[in-house]
Amino acid sequence: MRVSTTIVLAVIAICLGIATAVVDRKEEVDSASAANVLVRFSQDDVSRVVMEKGPSRTVIQRNGTQWFFVEPEQDRVDAGVVRALLDELNHLTVLDEMGGEESQSPTQMGVEGDRAIRITVSGKPEEGDPIKEEFVLGGEAPRANSIYASEGERILVVDGNPRPWIEQPLTTMRDQRLISAPVEAIVQLGIKRSTGELAVQRKLTPPQQNWALIEPVQVWASPEKLDNLLAELAGLKITEVVSDVPSGADIPNPLPDDAAVLQIRVFGIEKPLTVYLKQIEAPPVEGAPAIIEARVSDRPSVYRFPSTILTKLPTEANELRERTLARIPEQFLESVWIQSRIDPDV
Repeated sequence: MRVSTTIVLAVIAICLGIATAVVDRKEEVDSASAANVLVRFSQDDVSRVVMEKGPSRTVIQRNGTQWFFVEPEQDRVDAGVVRALLDELNHLTVLDEMGGEESQSPTQMGVEGDRAIRITVSGKPEEGDPIKEEFVLGGEAPRANSIYASEGERILVVDGNPRPWIEQPLTTMRDQRLISAPVEAIVQLGIKRSTGELAVQRKLTPPQQNWALIEPVQVWASPEKLDNLLAELAGLKITEVVSDVPSGADIPNPLPDDAAVLQIRVFGIEKPLTVYLKQIEAPPVEGAPAIIEARVSDRPSVYRFPSTILTKLPTEANELRERTLARIPEQFLESVWIQSRIDPDV
């Protein structure tokens, strides 16, 4: 092959490489335009969302698979709500672009002023450049389920309305579960009441061991009763956040009769979780839920919710004792030999 031919082929290869890079970059930049949406990003790359409305500013941030408020307070965020919000923001289809001679001003359309909600979505993917999308959500547009939005200098009408998610993010996005630990990962549960203390534990790693009482006696515990109790704890849902009660107050000692302290250990997590439950309002009728106030060691506030949980927590170890004489897994059973003083052996 001639030297001139080699040089020409090299130049062509370089030009093709440059052209490909330019086209790829243009496709990334124009992905939102091509899809005819307000913004376009990958949810997996997002690690921080800032929501600003007037003087208020709320920031949520991802840590692993969990989301947390970092401003104006620190608490758990419902990861499912975040996924739903990001999905809706990612699919705001552009219906129209407002011109310069509209009858309404930007303030009237809500993209400026007190009604405007400024959203900043950012993150650093493992590969590629950091992402940052900034836009403003305005008021409702004449078309059903559509709002005004601005991105840069443009004012648009988009199909969809994510404002209900972010008007009051501390309320709508807070994790309503009092205890987020998965039930299947709980390995130890301590319960302290005014009548005494008890503790149960199990072992999840081989050789596995089912639930057993370890305090104040050491006997097998009923797995059905523990499963029901853990399901009750996992189902506790916050209905009110109390701001005028200090969350760091000491747990009273001795405990009142209408209170309980739970200490929960989760597999793989060294620090136990402490939960203090106190009835603050008796049920209106017997058997109805009471109003419970709760403080949790990994959360910053005091929470309230209706529940019958205090009536279902055991007050003594015998309530959780295994009543079955023996439990032999069927897969380990090879034979059964029955002896009788009257009949022949079977």
